[in-house]
Amino acid sequence: MTTETNDTVPPWTLAPPPAADAAVLVFIANPGRSTGKVRGLWLMKRADAQRVCDDPRTAARGHMLCWSSPERQGAEGEDWTLVRDKGLYDDVLDALKVTPLRRRRHSR
Repeated sequence: MTTETNDTVPPWTLAPPPAADAAVLVFIANPGRSTGKVRGLWLMKRADAQRVCDDPRTAARGHMLCWSSPERQGAEGEDWTLVRDKGLYDDVLDALKVTPLRRRRHSR
């Protein structure tokens, strides 16, 4: 018996998406720039993360917010870390009525 594999399908497309209320990592993506560790901004419900990341105010020329399952990003502390939230997107969170499940607040 042989087992066929489809090497043209990326492995991340084979897993079902997280449930709408599952915690996902919202992270800062900088096209063309690799910083080593993924810079996570918040943990929040997937449905909220989709709304935040789809909002045009969370993308600019040099960066954008994206979301992914934390497990897909590796181990916290080794592969990804939460960076300090300086409040740059507070207006977006307020407008969408979204509260992160976890964040590192910037002390003022």
